[in-house]
Amino acid sequence: MPFNIVPLYFGFGMSLVDIVSESLCKYYSLDPNRGIILIIAACILYSFQPLIFTRALNYQGMGIANVMWNIISSSLIILVGVIIFREKINNVQCLGIFLSIIVIVLLSYKNEN
Repeated sequence: MPFNIVPLYFGFGMSLVDIVSESLCKYYSLDPNRGIILIIAACILYSFQPLIFTRALNYQGMGIANVMWNIISSSLIILVGVIIFREKINNVQCLGIFLSIIVIVLLSYKNEN
């Protein structure tokens, strides 16, 4: 198989933590009366990032794993912002998301040497 998909699983796992944590922060920012529990929950969730990232390093170098995680997370968080929070993105930003998907594909390519 020419692609190393295992780091993608870890990237999506770390992204899921990001999405939930950042959504909790967004809900808190929209209504601070909801309580500090949202921020505490976000902090607790974020504490799992190093554990997942450490596992990802068994399958990919640190730089590539970090870039993959950041791109996947950013793209998915943008989608959550658009779908759930009705945030707007323009055509150039859509192009950026599309290009970032190409980057993920290229970074997943296995070097057979």
